[in-house]
Amino acid sequence: MYELFGCPGSGKTTTCKELEQKCKLVFISDFYKETLIGKAFLHIFLKCFILVPKYRKIYHKLLKVIGDYKKHKNIFGFKTDICMFLKYMIFVYYIEEKYKVPNERIIIDEGIVHYLMALYSEYDVSFEVLDKILDVFKNENRYSIGLKIDFNDNLNQMLKRQRKETEIDFLNNNETKKLLQRYTTAFLHYTELFQAFEQEKLINYFKED
Repeated sequence: MYELFGCPGSGKTTTCKELEQKCKLVFISDFYKETLIGKAFLHIFLKCFILVPKYRKIYHKLLKVIGDYKKHKNIFGFKTDICMFLKYMIFVYYIEEKYKVPNERIIIDEGIVHYLMALYSEYDVSFEVLDKILDVFKNENRYSIGLKIDFNDNLNQMLKRQRKETEIDFLNNNETKKLLQRYTTAFLHYTELFQAFEQEKLINYFKED
């Protein structure tokens, strides 16, 4: 499974759809959002946390790693708290384990690194702590790849998009720039650990793979 990570507005979802069309990857985000999201969230947040020791142990381990950061408020006033982000990460981990397709290359645009970047950018969690969280979710079958884009181009994309789906979409221009600056710092941190490409080069990378 491939995880595409990048800043908000960098074109992750669009790139994943292009990879599905041009390189025959399976874009799992659309699959689980459209067909599994209700059942899977119910499964993870209720059944798994209550009945399955594996996921419950992971969650409690994450709470110990995150420590006092779980009390941090979102820098931009968003309502989602850190504990919910940890649960989202377990949900992604569940998806990675459960929905393996033989002989298929699967890609996801909201994976583990995506949420690690959010924890730094929106809650100021240190990279030292985030790297420990990454260790909890080690997966030899996950390949994380960054999507590069020029900062100003990325900012322009965020400012001109018309969607009103997430709290990020309601920030003013100065807040959007500050958020993107923080995400860019997080992105650069993770490109020290994983490969990163511009969109065209990324598509060629998968065509040649």
